[in-house]
Amino acid sequence: LRSRAAKRAEREGHGTAEAGGTLPRHRFGMRFLHWFNALSWVLLLLTGTALMIAPSFALFGTGFPGVVSGLFGGQGNLILFHALWGLLWSAVIIPPFLYYKHGGIEAMREVVLTRDDIRWFMYKPMVMLGIGKHELPPQDKYNAGQKVFAISALAGTTTIIASGLVMTFHLGSSEVVATAILVHKLAVGLALVGVAVHITMAAIMKEERPALISMIKGDIERRHAEHHSSKWVEELAHESKAESAEPVGEKAS
Repeated sequence: LRSRAAKRAEREGHGTAEAGGTLPRHRFGMRFLHWFNALSWVLLLLTGTALMIAPSFALFGTGFPGVVSGLFGGQGNLILFHALWGLLWSAVIIPPFLYYKHGGIEAMREVVLTRDDIRWFMYKPMVMLGIGKHELPPQDKYNAGQKVFAISALAGTTTIIASGLVMTFHLGSSEVVATAILVHKLAVGLALVGVAVHITMAAIMKEERPALISMIKGDIERRHAEHHSSKWVEELAHESKAESAEPVGEKAS
């Protein structure tokens, strides 16, 4: 027999307080979603920037669009690939996100900024620079920096998809489509800033390496979680104790 706490831990990608050296953190579906999203960003950025052929918008020079266009057999094929992959990206990431995050409610709960998060932003730069002896406040499943990135990613993704649909299907007048093009470019540019910071923190900073590995394997080292996400670990322990305290007849088998 397994308690509801154990089943919920498995369903949510969480471990119980009695877990050993690791805690399950990310289910397979969310890990797939993350890496498919990463692949899509690479492809869409590559093809999207290659479509910026005007000298004033050519981020990588006027020669880059011609090279990429040649690889795809012409500008028409490049536009078609970008549009189709954008639609595929939207179709793949939206349903599982809504399913795993309970219509987005769970995601909103996970990224709510608390007083500890504000203090984290105040102390983190000083800790990184070795100024003073500040101890970072306890954090949830995601730290304050990860929460802000998640908020920007949610807002950016929504804006990029919405404006992309307007551009692809010409939804509205020419003025509406022109506005969508501008919004699309601005949203991508702002999102790139967050992505650059995200990659730097996850791949380069040693203390964030376990979080990156957890997005590959699904598990995270318990000691790392206790140090960096102590409030999350305490929440799991509290839920586990609450479930185990229920009468046996009320537990799900």
